[in-house]
Amino acid sequence: MSKEELSPEIESFIEVQEKYDRLVNANPQVFAQLSSLQSEYNSALEAAHQYVKSTGVDGGPFKITRVQRKYDASKLVDVLGEDLFLELGGSKTIATSFEIDKDVLEGKIAIGAIAKDIAEEALTLTLFIGRPKGMVIP
Repeated sequence: MSKEELSPEIESFIEVQEKYDRLVNANPQVFAQLSSLQSEYNSALEAAHQYVKSTGVDGGPFKITRVQRKYDASKLVDVLGEDLFLELGGSKTIATSFEIDKDVLEGKIAIGAIAKDIAEEALTLTLFIGRPKGMVIP
């Protein structure tokens, strides 16, 4: 598929986007009110959520449904010492990880020090995609 040809998914999105744009253009006042209310609603929602999260006090539609406890093992080692930490059931792990600078590796590929197909077996591409915002209707 060339870049000029659009997939059925993209064509479908464009059709729906055009329907939405026609509806907004036919009812500008209603959508202006909805947009303002949506912004106010989302701000109040976030503030209330942050309050419950920071204080541990719920209320209304904001219910604490689960509490997960997690201890920072490094802080416990600092306070208790490694020996006591291990006696109390703590454990010590040593992890090996390998790293390589992307630019150095790509330079080695360019001069033929490593085959491109071998390097590509370890390559992961992350795509950053510009896209329209999602539609949110209360």
